[in-house]
Amino acid sequence: MTMHTFVNYRLTLLYILIILTASACEKAVEIKSSRNELATGSVFNSEKTARGAVSGIYSSMMAPNNFSSGGNSSLSLLAGLSADEFQGTAAFLQYFGKNDIPSDNATNRVSIWAPVYNYIYQANIAIEGITNSTGLTLQVKNQLIGEAKFLRAFCYFYLVNLYGNVPLTTNSDYNLNRLLPRSDANAVYNQIVDDLNAARDLLPENFNGYRFERVQPIKLAATALLARVWLYRQNWEAAEREASAVINNTVDISLVNDLDGVFNKRSKEAIWQLMPVIPLYNAYEYSTFYFSASQVPSVYLDANLSNSFEPGDQRKAKWINTVLSTVDNKTYSGPNKYRGPAQVTIMTEYSVVLRLAEQYLIRAEARLQLNKLTGTNSAESDINIIRNRAGLGRTPAASKSELMMALENECRHELFSEWGHRWFDLKRWPALTGSFKNRADEVLSAIKPTWQSTDVLYPIPLQDLLNNPNLKPQNEGY
Repeated sequence: MTMHTFVNYRLTLLYILIILTASACEKAVEIKSSRNELATGSVFNSEKTARGAVSGIYSSMMAPNNFSSGGNSSLSLLAGLSADEFQGTAAFLQYFGKNDIPSDNATNRVSIWAPVYNYIYQANIAIEGITNSTGLTLQVKNQLIGEAKFLRAFCYFYLVNLYGNVPLTTNSDYNLNRLLPRSDANAVYNQIVDDLNAARDLLPENFNGYRFERVQPIKLAATALLARVWLYRQNWEAAEREASAVINNTVDISLVNDLDGVFNKRSKEAIWQLMPVIPLYNAYEYSTFYFSASQVPSVYLDANLSNSFEPGDQRKAKWINTVLSTVDNKTYSGPNKYRGPAQVTIMTEYSVVLRLAEQYLIRAEARLQLNKLTGTNSAESDINIIRNRAGLGRTPAASKSELMMALENECRHELFSEWGHRWFDLKRWPALTGSFKNRADEVLSAIKPTWQSTDVLYPIPLQDLLNNPNLKPQNEGY
């Protein structure tokens, strides 16, 4: 990791964010400060400016073309290309679609690696400053530290799943951080779990304090991400327990029966959302994936995905838009989860990061691995809840292998174009036959001529390897 990415801008960036960015629930914070005041942490002695500092992390995450923005360089798009969800015609997209990302690829560094570490660094500054603050109430300190630790865990989750072993830092000391080596993925996951457990203890119980908006995490968000983490770590009992805790909270969340409303900013299914930072613009996903008949889209759904839905599946009818292009007379399909329009008088759509349907799929997989296959409180029953909401009948699957394929199909059809779910699932699921390393190797080698097993990880950016030799060796295959 290059800590030059942090140190060159860490104070000016935080200062700019506090001055210029809007809180998800408040107006922009206006203060006068100096770099020295920020460095000494005085900004965290005021509730207004401390909240502004943490709110600035959310705002920077939604900056256009960052991995979390839903924009043209978002993880939803790039990881979907790396899997089997999208086809891309633009040159920069083809590197990800062919799983042939050069180590000096600008998108990989500028849109994923560098900004994610910047978010982590901002979180570290906030945690240290708020912990040492003498001007904040305990309630405010707990909430803001909880938010910062949740965000740090969230960022490390994506780094470790995209790059494998990555540098792990929980402080803002440049001299300690600038030449950090990569930490083992297990250590990174341990930190993620620690941060999420701490966040859950500190965060609010419900959305009331956020004016009922869902753009800042509550305890439920930490529990939902923990459920996913335990699933990825194959701790099936913990994954089932945490997912059940989320599902059982029927006061704050519930499945939205009308698929048209799942991605609305008022969706009861949303556990955590990110608010767009451009005033009076809806979630960027709409602009990223929308195309009209008068154009050839730069990115569109792979035909194998759009043709794989069962007859009567309302997710295809409501979440996929199919258009006949008048330019080349070809038919293209694209995600239609976000309806737009892009520019509005009142925002109606935020970017959904965590939602309840995923928790049912997490619990279904955990129960499958615990051999709770059919009947009440089983993998089958959870799969059927998601199928029924989509207008489908009960799954005919009964055996463990059949239920695993049913689960894979539901994950693919429920979560497509969202946050790289398909890419991460393929990488962690075992292959169905013994000649492949994992499900990604099995599925993608059949459709991508240049696929190599080592493509399951993205390369560490070359510039960072040059700046910090301790990051070596590069991920295998690059």
